[in-house]
Amino acid sequence: MIFCVFRDWYVFTASPKKKNVVIVVDESGSMSIPNGGFKHPNTTLRVDIAKDAARTVLETFSPTDHVGVVAFSNEPRSPSGCLGSQIARATVENKKIIHEFIDSIKPKKDTYYGKAFKSAFRLLREAKQQTPEQFENSLDMILFLTDGTPSESNINSILEEIVQGQDSLNNTIKIFVYGFGQEILNSKSQSKTDLLLMIADQNNQNMSSMFGIAGGKQLQWPQLSNLPDTSKPIGPVGNLTILPDVDTEQLRNVMGTYYTKFPMSQHTDYSISLPHIEDKLGLVTTLGIPTLDKGGNFFGVTGIDLSLLLMFYEVVHFRQGQHGYGFVVGNSGKILVHPYMPNPQQQMEQPRFYEIDQIEPVLSDESVFNITNGLPGHFYSKIAALWKTPDVQGTKPATYYYKPISHFHGNYSVVLVIFDEDMEELRADEDIEKGEFPSFIYHRMDLYDNDTLSIAGFCTRDNSVVLKNNATVKFAPSVYSNPVKSLEYEQNNKNRSYPFYQHYRNARLFSKNADIHQSASNDIVLTDITGQVWTQDDMIWRYLGTENGFFKIFPGTMLSDIHYDPRDDIWYRKAAENPDKYVFIDMETPKQNSSTFVTMAKVFYQTSNGSVSGVVAADMSRRQFSTILTNMMTFCLHCYILDDAGYVFGQANSSMDLTRAHITQIAGPVSFLLLKQGFLKPEVCMDATSGGKRLTYRLDLGGRWSSIRKVGCHDYTLMAINNTNLYLLSYQPDNCFSLDVGTCNCQEKCLLCNNQMDSMCQCPCTCVNRTIDNCNSSLTMTRGYAPCRESLRHWKTVKTINLHQSNVSVKITECQPQCPSFQTEKGCLLMSGCTWCSTGFYSHIPICTQTCPKDRIEIYMKAPCHNLTEHSHQYLPLEVQKLLQSIVNDSNFGISLPMIIKQDMINFTISTRDRTSISNSWTKMLSKPFYTKDNIVFVNQHTMNEFTLLKLTLAFNNVNFTKEFETELTMREYIDVQVKEFISQALNDGSVTVSNVWPEQNEISCMLNTSTTNKTVLMQQTQTWNISTLPRIDVFGRKLLLVNISVEHSYNTLCHVNCHQM
Repeated sequence: MIFCVFRDWYVFTASPKKKNVVIVVDESGSMSIPNGGFKHPNTTLRVDIAKDAARTVLETFSPTDHVGVVAFSNEPRSPSGCLGSQIARATVENKKIIHEFIDSIKPKKDTYYGKAFKSAFRLLREAKQQTPEQFENSLDMILFLTDGTPSESNINSILEEIVQGQDSLNNTIKIFVYGFGQEILNSKSQSKTDLLLMIADQNNQNMSSMFGIAGGKQLQWPQLSNLPDTSKPIGPVGNLTILPDVDTEQLRNVMGTYYTKFPMSQHTDYSISLPHIEDKLGLVTTLGIPTLDKGGNFFGVTGIDLSLLLMFYEVVHFRQGQHGYGFVVGNSGKILVHPYMPNPQQQMEQPRFYEIDQIEPVLSDESVFNITNGLPGHFYSKIAALWKTPDVQGTKPATYYYKPISHFHGNYSVVLVIFDEDMEELRADEDIEKGEFPSFIYHRMDLYDNDTLSIAGFCTRDNSVVLKNNATVKFAPSVYSNPVKSLEYEQNNKNRSYPFYQHYRNARLFSKNADIHQSASNDIVLTDITGQVWTQDDMIWRYLGTENGFFKIFPGTMLSDIHYDPRDDIWYRKAAENPDKYVFIDMETPKQNSSTFVTMAKVFYQTSNGSVSGVVAADMSRRQFSTILTNMMTFCLHCYILDDAGYVFGQANSSMDLTRAHITQIAGPVSFLLLKQGFLKPEVCMDATSGGKRLTYRLDLGGRWSSIRKVGCHDYTLMAINNTNLYLLSYQPDNCFSLDVGTCNCQEKCLLCNNQMDSMCQCPCTCVNRTIDNCNSSLTMTRGYAPCRESLRHWKTVKTINLHQSNVSVKITECQPQCPSFQTEKGCLLMSGCTWCSTGFYSHIPICTQTCPKDRIEIYMKAPCHNLTEHSHQYLPLEVQKLLQSIVNDSNFGISLPMIIKQDMINFTISTRDRTSISNSWTKMLSKPFYTKDNIVFVNQHTMNEFTLLKLTLAFNNVNFTKEFETELTMREYIDVQVKEFISQALNDGSVTVSNVWPEQNEISCMLNTSTTNKTVLMQQTQTWNISTLPRIDVFGRKLLLVNISVEHSYNTLCHVNCHQM
């Protein structure tokens, strides 16, 4: 159990100064002594008590602290990697490494103090050289835990190491010493306890000997080779705690509260811990405040966990024009929220937080200093517009406005980035007078009652509940006058909600009562015309988003993300980046609700001033997209469709269901040539989440319409598809193509990650050299590489909705597509959910429908007991036909003649007379066996095994049951019992019954049946028996050796026995 006083948020609030700590743990041989000595061998070992205390100390650190660990015996050791050379920032990742190292501590041999202190001081010294600012206004200490006498013959060598270490760190390191074990407390020699006291006192001569061991005398350090003046302190006075053999809790409590030896917090401001991951909530921070008594003395911490998304809701959802954004900088200059970083609600393994200049490298040193130290101001510069490629043409003038957050302990600031062009596009909300304000349905359909939305209007498609004849709308959080109000409207079904606020005379009155900006109300009016256009069922989804944060979708549905903002969606971003093009996006990754599809998006403009007003989009199936391309490129046999990142949508004249691939993977030689020509441009970005760099590509013909290569067999044609972000690549791969043309390396890790990347063709990959310094949780390379985009999320719908409708219990059915009766095949396939039926009955009159009716099925009936060739081919088909008609007993049932008769099989086709789909009840009735008047049994071939028994045969060595029956008359009954017991143990299935046990020669056969398990499954189970592991059958004390097992279907139960033939 970890008490609050050991939690990082508690310690951070109670003792807010950053800490630099090395935990030093004794792992000498004496640590293997049981607690209480060898007289109590069943108690916990000292080493386990020490490890538990060290782990408790580790939990007290927050990411503003740095921590390291040293275990010592004959030699000191630390974790591998950077944690072996310096103390590291106490991130979750680093604490996990240290935790695992502490777990590995085991008692060894000797106890060399000097080497341990030398290693601890080295970790601190290296860290200070790397990040000197971490040691400014900080608490620096070594926590030294031991149970034994040092192995050094001269203790002066130990003190000399401490003197040397303190000199290298300006004599600032406190040493807290923890001596435990009965030997220390009961030592007859004062030297053991006095040494620990001298180490903690560091020649301050402020700590007298404890427990009366040294008679209260002051302990002065001896003259050393590096300490000629013994009157000066070596470092600040520390603390000594000596405990006898203790239980785990005692040592943990003492070491885990080390921070109480420093002045406790007296401030009344809030402290914010660096966020951590909570399941389903994403990033969560603890808001803590010191609790003081009437005298102003600290006695505890009051804390509450808050979602980072909700805590900085306004900043996360801040929007100003097309490019503006905001971010939050926390204590010590760490960025907590930023569009380049994962969404605070997103689940991740390890959150990372970086310095301001690592994510925003254009900020001046003065601005970084002001933001980190809580000073307001602004900074003007040209920067890369968010989500834009950071080349020279992509930079735009913008201003950083920053201001500290009040009432927080430490320096927390909000930074808003506003671009000049977005300021120019700002316009006052204008009132639109256009008759009566239109009604609309908000996406929270579960808030409506039956009087507003009829249950008959609902159906399901794409795993979503939809309103088949209506659109729904949603407002982004930034649409509200106070973004936090969006949570009230999205989650409160008893107070105010939009079903009751849509009947107003104009947009101005609606926005006033709904607490939203009037520009979004205007969008409701301006987009009302879509209700007249979005009626055809030719797309899976149709939707639009506006620059004001308004979202509308048809058919209407409910979104799962209440914080959704269309302007942050991938379709909106990519369309806004390419305003003059129709943008196509392959939605195989990320996937929508259940299907893979292609999204087409296009910007629309304000008619008054030509500025971007929003983006309209539609989702189509990959089959629909394939049909469009096939209609356009009838004669293109070896053509690939690529997007502007070089990813392949698929091949023209195919089903377009290729796995998402890159041009470098499927057309390496072409990619090599395009790279040399400068049309395929490599781009590298920093991934602030994983800590690596990623290589991607941009396909750009540089204003040219096409690129044609005609050199021998190196032929390809690449052309831009007009007004889109797509390209058409035509080439036929052959062996000749790759003889003298380079190909692409397609390993997961890049072979080359520098400015020479255009000299090598590589598939999109991850660079091996990391840009993350784990010890400091910082980026080691920022200049020249832009941060990678955050993974843009596509909107998603809820799969089920609890409709607030009284006394209604109706199952919502699948939506039926609107398929035109008369249409060409290409036109039919362009309609979502429609299929072209042109085979069978529809070969002469094809139709366009949801599913082609399955109006005929071929049936195979097996006759396991008879040879059908011995019976008349004239009457048998007629008799079977009459039997089947009587079994189905449906006038719509038909059988196509002639029937085909083989030795043990008869097959024929059944169909519906009205060409509708065959009923499932027919196939169910025809799955059972039936008999003719001559007792010929017929069983459907697909289901016949379920009407049989399994014949199991066991073969043994050195036995002849036939002979032994002559002497042992009771053997048959005895074997029957033994076989049943054997099968029961082998199968461990009470539903299996055993019958007809028959021993003969060296074999025993029997029949198996089951009431629950599928017969095929039972057969597979017996076939996988391992003979060596099966129990042996006992025959009157003799264990029979099983050598073979066989199993087969037996049709004896179906075959009638003719007594006259016996």
